[in-house]
Amino acid sequence: ETSFSAVSSIQVNSVFSATYTNYLVKVLFTSNSNAADGVYLRVSASGTPSTTNYDNQQLTQTNTTVTGGQGLADQWFSIGSNASGIVGGYIDINLMNPFSAASTYVYSREWMANKQFFQSGIHTTATSYDGFTVVTNGMTLTGSYTVYGYGKTV
Repeated sequence: ETSFSAVSSIQVNSVFSATYTNYLVKVLFTSNSNAADGVYLRVSASGTPSTTNYDNQQLTQTNTTVTGGQGLADQWFSIGSNASGIVGGYIDINLMNPFSAASTYVYSREWMANKQFFQSGIHTTATSYDGFTVVTNGMTLTGSYTVYGYGKTV
């Protein structure tokens, strides 16, 4: 587990390899700068984030209201929708195939006090990625993250 404090981005290098095909990243936000903003993920190679070719589908549930969204040829995966007045949250990010020189698939889910955010997407650039960046549009975050590789039994 790695902690971070009052940052607007988290760069994680050299965590994807040929050892595992799929990964789970767990991010816990214990506080934010209380600004309405989104939370995004970019895959990266040797510390350089990819900024193109992300296709996303999103579903947001707040209390009893559900809304959808889509981003095509976007600059990142939308993995969270932090909202003003909601402090803290938890995001599970599943990445399939990031290290292989093929498309990377992502499914994520965010939990907050009265809100959930679901996202699925594909990054269509066929490059081998060894890391990722979590970024906001100016909001600062405090919390921790953990990266797990999924083992195969068959």
